[in-house]
Amino acid sequence: MANSSLSSAKNSSNTTLNLLDFQIVYLTITILLTLLGNVLVLAAIYYDSRLRTVTNYFVACLAVSDILVACFSVTIRLITFIVVRRKEPLNLRTLNVQVCRFHIWIDSFCEAASIYTLAVISIDRYFKISRPFKYRKQMTKTVAVIIIFAIWVLSALLASLSLVPFDDSQGVKLHPHTCRNDNKIYYTMASVVAFFFPLLVLIIMYTLIFRIALHHFKKENAMTMVDPVTGKQLSYSAYKDLKATRTLFIVVSTFVICWGPFFVLFQIEQHQPTVLPKLGDKVYIVLQVVFFTLLPYSNSFFNPIIYACFDRIYRRSFRKILLKIIGRSEYLANAKEYNGRNRQRNTSVFELTITQPRDTSSAKRDVATNLGEDCFCYDESEQFYQNGCASSPSGRLTSLGPDESDEMLVDDDE
Repeated sequence: MANSSLSSAKNSSNTTLNLLDFQIVYLTITILLTLLGNVLVLAAIYYDSRLRTVTNYFVACLAVSDILVACFSVTIRLITFIVVRRKEPLNLRTLNVQVCRFHIWIDSFCEAASIYTLAVISIDRYFKISRPFKYRKQMTKTVAVIIIFAIWVLSALLASLSLVPFDDSQGVKLHPHTCRNDNKIYYTMASVVAFFFPLLVLIIMYTLIFRIALHHFKKENAMTMVDPVTGKQLSYSAYKDLKATRTLFIVVSTFVICWGPFFVLFQIEQHQPTVLPKLGDKVYIVLQVVFFTLLPYSNSFFNPIIYACFDRIYRRSFRKILLKIIGRSEYLANAKEYNGRNRQRNTSVFELTITQPRDTSSAKRDVATNLGEDCFCYDESEQFYQNGCASSPSGRLTSLGPDESDEMLVDDDE
């Protein structure tokens, strides 16, 4: 019996050490990938004029939050694991209480900033798709900066409450192997305010966006109107915005998958601390490692991967930046010249706007109508064409912004 107990204790100790080694390696990789990916996102938004839009200002805010997680939150957790791996207790020499407080504060701050930013992005996408022309007039970059500032202030205030002991809680304490905050009232309130309520907003907004998407695809996804101030004709492509919304919906889904189990399990542990340990030591340890450490921190480097996989403009910008870093400037020069020729050939297509729908009851037109330097006509099958360029889904050729025009260039990825 004694030998069996010793063997069981030894196996348990070896399992713990193996999990610690795995977490140390994984968190090191997480820090590197998070910094590389999110710095690339910020560089792409800074250098690529096509990405300097209101929505991408919020994406930049999300990237900054993830960088802070990597620099401070994950790094402090990694140092803690290394100290424990060396079988040294946490003390004032290795990790003092102030660092422990900062770790808890930055964790709360970055999570709140991320979920609030995602909620604002969902509201932004809804109004951009449901009221595109009013949105273009009212949602300026200055307004976006003010909203981002409000997000940071609100997140900082909420995180600061984590350091205030409520009721009979003990507050932040330095335990032999971890840093803990005994503050059940705060964490219950923070879970509602900084996760479940914003999650409800996200569900409502993307449900409304989905309904609008069905409406547009049943009818037409291109609209035009005249600006009452400048007299210029404006066009709007719902398909482009819905395509971008798809990418952001994947970002939101990834965030919920990474952080949702943490908040549910954490609330169970706060209010019913005996429930999870009853599942068994191994299951309890796995739940703590996967859902309390690895999955939440992994979310910080998932976003750049999602942008690279689902957004062509981000993918191209990432590639250009990386090629510049490794000194492949000649490739960029050749690609720029090649795309420049394509852009020059198609310039008039992107600049012209035809607002009148085609008259299908009139006789078939085979005489070209001269619009500027380009010649457009209908062939016998009533298909609008010019050098192989198709018409919009509404039967009109609508003016396209810089994002759309680049999407119609030859795709280097294919």
